[in-house]
Amino acid sequence: MGTASSVTATATVGPRDGIALAAQIKFRSGAIGNLLATTCAPHFSLSVTVVGDRSTIVHMDGLRGISEYGLAGDEKRWGRSWTERTLDTGFEHSGYQPELDLFVKAVQGKDRMHPSFRDEVAVYQLIDLIEEQVLASVDSPGMVSS
Repeated sequence: MGTASSVTATATVGPRDGIALAAQIKFRSGAIGNLLATTCAPHFSLSVTVVGDRSTIVHMDGLRGISEYGLAGDEKRWGRSWTERTLDTGFEHSGYQPELDLFVKAVQGKDRMHPSFRDEVAVYQLIDLIEEQVLASVDSPGMVSS
């Protein structure tokens, strides 16, 4: 999505000192991202959905399933899904083989690793922007504690 142009973020304290954070990120490219994160529940759950500007959608459900719709000229309305095969063993079945192949090519000088260091710096700059916004909301009278 590129470089962030602005961030609006807030957080609140929930039960048992859990934190709920909401952030909206506007990017110079025109893209908008929404982030919701919380430590209020005693389990780990992850869900990511990316809606593209060319009728594309990618959805990640947890760390073991990815679905895509409309990518690379795919005409299927129901899309395609990848789910980890927990009964099989080996890197090729667990989804790590492409990453390992790219790492070997990078070490051999045949390809570059992604994300780059520049990409990582942009992520940390975004985290800093979110932190600044959240700290401003914590210091404001609207911060709720229960």
